Amino acid sequence: MGLVLGLFLMLFSIQGLAQNVSTKDKASLVALFLKSTDWPAGTFSGPQTPLILGILGQNPFGAYAQAFTTNTVRGRRIEVKTFNTVEEVNECHLLFVSSSEDNNLARIQSALQNSNVLTMGETDEFIRQGGLIRVMGLTPGEKYFFELNKKVYQRSRLKIDIGLLEFGKPVAKP
Repeated sequence: MGLVLGLFLMLFSIQGLAQNVSTKDKASLVALFLKSTDWPAGTFSGPQTPLILGILGQNPFGAYAQAFTTNTVRGRRIEVKTFNTVEEVNECHLLFVSSSEDNNLARIQSALQNSNVLTMGETDEFIRQGGLIRVMGLTPGEKYFFELNKKVYQRSRLKIDIGLLEFGKPVAKP
C-alpha cells in the first residue's frame, strides 16, 4: 500500500496539478480506492465475484474506464458498468457519480444511503449532498488529493486503509 500511495503522490507532484483533475488522475485515484477498501462480509457472493466499478452519468474516465477491466484486486476481476439513473445501480461496489448528475444528487444519496457502495464524485455539491469522497487536484504545497465526508464514512461499514485516509481533507460542513 505504501508503495502505491507513494507512486500516486509522486505522479501528482511531478505533474503539478491545478484544481482540475485530469481523466488519468481520476482513474488513478479510483484504482487506489479499489485496492485500499475492504467491503463488509457478505458483500460478495463468492471468492470469484467481480468488483463492480459503476459510473453514473457521463464517463469521466474516457478510455481509462476500459483499462480497469484488465486488472484485478485481491484476486477479483474488475467490471465496469455505466448507469443512466440511480435506479439502475445494483451490485455496485464503487460508484463514481459524474458531475453531469449534480441535479440528481439528493435522490442518488437517498437511494444509496444504507448500502455498502463507496461513492466518489468530483463536485462540491456531491460532497455536500452526502457523497463519501470528492476527487480534488493536488496543488503544490497541499497534502490533500481528495475530500472525505467523515460522517458518511463513519456510518458506512467500509474499511479504507488508514494510510490513505490521512490524505483526505475532512469536509467542514457536510
